[in-house]
Amino acid sequence: MTKWTRTRRDPERTYCDPDEAKKLRRDVQRVKELVAKGLDAEPEYVEFINKLNPGMGPQERKRLIMQFRDAVYAQQPDLTLR
Repeated sequence: MTKWTRTRRDPERTYCDPDEAKKLRRDVQRVKELVAKGLDAEPEYVEFINKLNPGMGPQERKRLIMQFRDAVYAQQPDLTLR
């Protein structure tokens, strides 16, 4: 039976786990807080992502750290001289 058929038969049913959605919202909020703290929070961020996915490879970890740094730099004001 395809997902379309299940949804069609029971349109009120959701396929999202409420506990998983709540955990995801908490994790997203935590990342936003760490980005708001700035680069000083990078060790906390690394600890956080390692806790979320302990089997993560070094390339994936590096990619996530670069995304964190990009997000921090994007929120900082432009300090170039004019």
